[in-house]
Amino acid sequence: MSRSSKVVEAFLVPHNEARKEVGVPPLSWSPKLTTYARNYARERRGDCLLQHSEGSPYGENIFWGSGRHWTPQQAVKAWVDEKKWYIYSNNTCTGPDCSHYTQIVWRTTTSVGCAVIKCNSGDTFMTCNYDPPGNYINSRPYSRNSTAILFIRILSVEYGINAGISNVYLLNDIKQGQFKGDFFQNSGRILGNGRNRARRAGKILSCRVKEKQLGGNKMSLNRATNAARHRDKTTNRRRVFHNKLIQQIYQTLVEWAVSPILNAYLQRGE
Repeated sequence: MSRSSKVVEAFLVPHNEARKEVGVPPLSWSPKLTTYARNYARERRGDCLLQHSEGSPYGENIFWGSGRHWTPQQAVKAWVDEKKWYIYSNNTCTGPDCSHYTQIVWRTTTSVGCAVIKCNSGDTFMTCNYDPPGNYINSRPYSRNSTAILFIRILSVEYGINAGISNVYLLNDIKQGQFKGDFFQNSGRILGNGRNRARRAGKILSCRVKEKQLGGNKMSLNRATNAARHRDKTTNRRRVFHNKLIQQIYQTLVEWAVSPILNAYLQRGE
């Protein structure tokens, strides 16, 4: 692995580990953002000043460390450690700063590019840029919905669907009033596939029974029996999925509509 590849990995892996913890899609490395970060880092070589670039269209995290032995992993860790101050329930920060962490886990951010330099003073300066940028006022970086993550795992494991981590947002979109329809389209496709499998199994069964009536051999009867079992299994799995779907929607609506009202009432009583 080349030195540049190691630097990319050193920045990117801890970023995506932090994002994985809250169920948001991983970032991809952007050469364009890397160039921007490198150009600005060079401007800070002379003073190593912990100052953001001006007029940047991207999100930006910066880091300064005394001495020359700081690593990208340490810089990202310093940003991610702000998590302990971030309060998701009311979207506030109880410490000096949480904006580095929230930018790292911002849901709509898709790419990152970083650079590290050794300043003339012998200290270390690092910067990462993010596109699209995050940290919009009155917006949360991500939607907390552990049941949605569990639901996507059900789809992936039980139904063999490559749901992708981005589908964690399907129920969150419902919570936020963004009825994109993806959730129900995916659900309908799954149920439709179950019906199609049952229909095909039924056709096989019908053909095998007719073959048996026409003097088919014992193997044909076994195939008909297996087809019937497959049909029953498919129907049962579809029923299980439907029940879990209803339960999931119910839990989401409770979290979305009932819990905030109850919390507000309890707080007012205090």
